[in-house]
Amino acid sequence: TQSLLDAALAARRTILHRHEAAALLTAFHIPSPPTRVVDSAAAAVTAACALGFPVSLHPATTLLGTPLQDLACRDLADPAALQQAYAELQTRLRRELPAALADGLCIEPSQRSAQARRLRLRVWRDPVFGPVIGLGASPSEAAHAPDCAIALPPLTSLQIRDLLRDAHAEHLLGPR
Repeated sequence: TQSLLDAALAARRTILHRHEAAALLTAFHIPSPPTRVVDSAAAAVTAACALGFPVSLHPATTLLGTPLQDLACRDLADPAALQQAYAELQTRLRRELPAALADGLCIEPSQRSAQARRLRLRVWRDPVFGPVIGLGASPSEAAHAPDCAIALPPLTSLQIRDLLRDAHAEHLLGPR
């Protein structure tokens, strides 16, 4: 885990790539889909066969703050659909953000569990306030751009509930 963070800091990145975030969540026993980074359509098909279809395909590079930040192909049911999606993502990235191709594409199982929810979590260090947590619904879970709520850790259970409510993400988690 520390080596993952050290590598991101050495690359002067303050945002983890998708597969790095998944590895970090897994290290802390927070369920996260297994994620593989691939650099060819053939490697994507091999990974998908190992993970099981349907799968989702995303750029490995974090595109936060760009028009492509939510670029993904979801629920790809078979190798043909995956190969087509791989080619389309590569073409779009090559045209609009070529540097993003250097890190490859991420493939992961499409989440079909009734308990699976997509949330956007951001943690950063503010020069005045110190650690800050931002939480919001993923755009794929909302009919509009997600709301985001922020809080300063450490958080009590009540503050976590307030954070979820303020982010309009509480309904995604169901009744408590």
